[in-house]
Amino acid sequence: MNPLLENAVVSIQLGLEDFASENGRRMISAVRNLYAGVLLLCKEVLRQLSPPDSNDLLIRAKKRAIKDGNGNVRLVGAGKKTIDRAEIEETFKQLQLSVDLSNLRRLAEIRNDIEHLHPTHAPALIQEAIADAMPIIRDVIVKELREEPAALLGREAWEVLLKEARVFREEQQACRASFDTINWETETLRKASEVFQCPKCSSSLIRNDNATAIGPGVFEMWRARRSSHSH
Repeated sequence: MNPLLENAVVSIQLGLEDFASENGRRMISAVRNLYAGVLLLCKEVLRQLSPPDSNDLLIRAKKRAIKDGNGNVRLVGAGKKTIDRAEIEETFKQLQLSVDLSNLRRLAEIRNDIEHLHPTHAPALIQEAIADAMPIIRDVIVKELREEPAALLGREAWEVLLKEARVFREEQQACRASFDTINWETETLRKASEVFQCPKCSSSLIRNDNATAIGPGVFEMWRARRSSHSH
């Protein structure tokens, strides 16, 4: 296994182990590792697509032009610094790859929220990060790397990813359904309700406890309790 791909797998596995830990201090580490693992998976795709003998051109932040013995000019990767999330997304688009990386932005937001603002609310946000990361991880592995997720990540890690993503989506659907009784008056307001986030911790697991109107006190956190973790 290429070292880049191995690092990606290990980062994802460590992130899930951190999430399962009873040690609250490992919550920040969980989302860091998960986010890093997803980015490394994407970089591995671009590494494999880089031209031969180009020093992994597609993942290098810097490029330089060289001329071969026949006078032909080509670009190669320069230095050790690799591209960031935004550049990964743009390169995937330019190459018309089939993986949707739109959720990478939300994943980055969750990481920043946990690191800088809301470490005490980490479990719920990390569950959301897992839910957002899971389809990216699956599609990158299956569609681009041509691997089986359970074989590459290990069956235990893959089962955890599936379970946490499923639980979060079920909770999210229940929260959104609680807004169905509201007359939004405009389609814009209705669509806005689909992206509501808690003002205290940025979680999207919020529900409406008032069946008739929108006003102070209408929205409160859906405090979903899973085993020993709670939001």
